[in-house]
Amino acid sequence: MPSVAEELIKERKIKQQIAQEAYDAEVLKSILGQKKIQTVYETMLKDGSADPSKFLSTMESSEKAAHAAAQAKHELNNAKAEVAHGEYLKEREGLDAQKNTLEQQGKFTAEMRKEYEQKCEAAYQKYVDTKKQLDKDSEAGWNAYKEFCQDNRKKYDALINPDDTMSLSAPSETQTSPTVVTPLPSAPKKDVSVVSALNDEIMKKFQETFKDNQWYKDNPPKKGDDGKLSLAFKSDEDMHTFFEKLAKENKNFIIVDGKTNEVMGYAKDGKLCHANGDEFKKGDALKPGGTKLDSFKMPEPQPETTQSNTL
Repeated sequence: MPSVAEELIKERKIKQQIAQEAYDAEVLKSILGQKKIQTVYETMLKDGSADPSKFLSTMESSEKAAHAAAQAKHELNNAKAEVAHGEYLKEREGLDAQKNTLEQQGKFTAEMRKEYEQKCEAAYQKYVDTKKQLDKDSEAGWNAYKEFCQDNRKKYDALINPDDTMSLSAPSETQTSPTVVTPLPSAPKKDVSVVSALNDEIMKKFQETFKDNQWYKDNPPKKGDDGKLSLAFKSDEDMHTFFEKLAKENKNFIIVDGKTNEVMGYAKDGKLCHANGDEFKKGDALKPGGTKLDSFKMPEPQPETTQSNTL
């Protein structure tokens, strides 16, 4: 009969296999994305037909794929570390069983105890070393992602400043002047304010959700003196997904557009709704509803009898 540690290893190896398959799929997407943006870049340089919007669109999709690959590598390495920890527990399980048997027989000498402790320490150190190596590999994956993004910004600069950039060939030894990189315009941020008695909890949830995304690290949430929580989203999709999940957790809040101070929507009783009271559905977009926060009142919910009559 398998031991507890053996069952744990079996379970964790299944999770590792799932993580491996996910990683393989994301890496393939990332490679295709990198090839695509390189092709777009070289074509635009060759034809002299720079189209910043097209490049930005391609860049966004390729960086999204690269981020997913780095995240998948991180999760795969975590799964491998869990297996390594299980193997350490199995080793300890065997050592402890031998120790207990010898103790019961009165044969566990001081020398044996020293040997037991050394083997336990060696088993644990093996796990620690494995974990460090896996963490190092994950860090390398994130660094590669960051370098890819930086390279994309240099490519963008080469497109909008063709006279100041070098060719695609390797730079000669005589080219010593530094290249001035123009800041890359990013997609418009989605700035909103959240009004809720649970702002601290919502802020914590926001930080936890996007903790591995560099963009959100560069655009952290802020809590104002007026009690409002200011959040910046990289995309409408991120915003909608975050607020939908928050609403399903029965968090009540009001979403306010950061520019117009008009209400975009609200969450109540486990549902995310538009400012006019219509329930938010997949494919919808949260937009300012024309009503300022000061004069906004949540629409009354539909009577239960109305719903039952439509069944």
